[in-house]
Amino acid sequence: MADPPDRPIQNNRFHPLSARPVPAAVLCFDSLADLMDLAETASHRLNAARRLLETTATLTLPDADHKALHAVSEAAFLLLSDGIDLFNALAFRGLPGGADTD
Repeated sequence: MADPPDRPIQNNRFHPLSARPVPAAVLCFDSLADLMDLAETASHRLNAARRLLETTATLTLPDADHKALHAVSEAAFLLLSDGIDLFNALAFRGLPGGADTD
């Protein structure tokens, strides 16, 4: 996966998700969406990642299918990354001078 850019979120509407397999920003989210919608979407992704990680935490090593474990780990990483991107947009909108339009 490509490393996320080392720049803060700019004051524009659509932001690329930081976890991506290519340098091009293919998937983006609307940073000016309703604050509650952003928060609920972020929370949903973070909770889904937590459930995936809880599943892996209960496995014993002899029980683990390494291909399945890799797939679950990658999915958890993507969900965590998306959730953090969304919460960062929420934090930016809440800062003085941020892009809060509500």
